[in-house]
Amino acid sequence: MTMGLIAGLAIAFVWPHEHAAAVVGDRNDKFAVVTAAVDATAFVEGVFVLDFLTGQLRGSVLNPTAGAFAVLYARNVAQDFNVNPNEPGTYAIVSGRTNMNASGGGQPAASCIYVAELTSGKVVAYSFPAGGRGGATLPLTPVDGFQFREASQ
Repeated sequence: MTMGLIAGLAIAFVWPHEHAAAVVGDRNDKFAVVTAAVDATAFVEGVFVLDFLTGQLRGSVLNPTAGAFAVLYARNVAQDFNVNPNEPGTYAIVSGRTNMNASGGGQPAASCIYVAELTSGKVVAYSFPAGGRGGATLPLTPVDGFQFREASQ
């Protein structure tokens, strides 16, 4: 039994390790919060808040060295879904790991934010840059979308 324990510990020591990471989200009837990986190698995450009343999606990344939020992101997703500005949208939001190709806007983050809206029946994926300077608000850019149901009026 001792030899089995020693062999098991030796194998566990040399076996390749993979960092465990999980996306976290929470919501109530007025807003939702989700985390998203920004850098796959440094294990840096951003936090994004979708306000159902205004359709504003805002996010930021905590700089672990400075201990302060350093990069800000924003987008009015209500416009993307043609939501009536006088009524709150019916949204769902998640994030997922992606490996987007870099384009003119710099290196994209290691995740996309996916937003669905019930009235329009659409899902839209949003990309965001992995880096930026403090003070400037960077855009969340629609990548693509699809209809998951017919729009209702």
